[in-house]
Amino acid sequence: MRIENLVGRKAIRTRRMVAMQFDMQKGYAVPVKPSAEEIEKYTEEPVTVISAVGCQIVVEESDGTRRLLPRGYNDDFWTDYEKLMHPEEEKRQKTKALLDELYLLSEPIRDFLRENFDTMCRVVVDMDGAHVTRSEMKTVKDGKRHYRVE
Repeated sequence: MRIENLVGRKAIRTRRMVAMQFDMQKGYAVPVKPSAEEIEKYTEEPVTVISAVGCQIVVEESDGTRRLLPRGYNDDFWTDYEKLMHPEEEKRQKTKALLDELYLLSEPIRDFLRENFDTMCRVVVDMDGAHVTRSEMKTVKDGKRHYRVE
């Protein structure tokens, strides 16, 4: 994910830093190994992205200091720290949104049932279509058997 999409949230790098340096003699960019400190920077501890305009990125580290990142950090190797640490929360939110949408989509079916059928009818919707069934619970007079009529 691009760091511009993480402004205002905690972010952490998903890949080590690899710097590119243009070699005038060879005529192309070659990877240059950064210092040992820069290789693991921002992959161990998350930072809060304060601002990202073009290639200028301002982050706030855990100790509260703000820092302008070098241009090499403006890449696709960032992720949202909260989503990384709590993926079940995102799944729960998606499931809730789908259930809310399904409830709204079922409103016309529920209105149709109220107008045309009684309370003993139900609709089962699956991939093959919709089926209206009527089910009632009946009890034998001696009270020992219960069965369903469909």
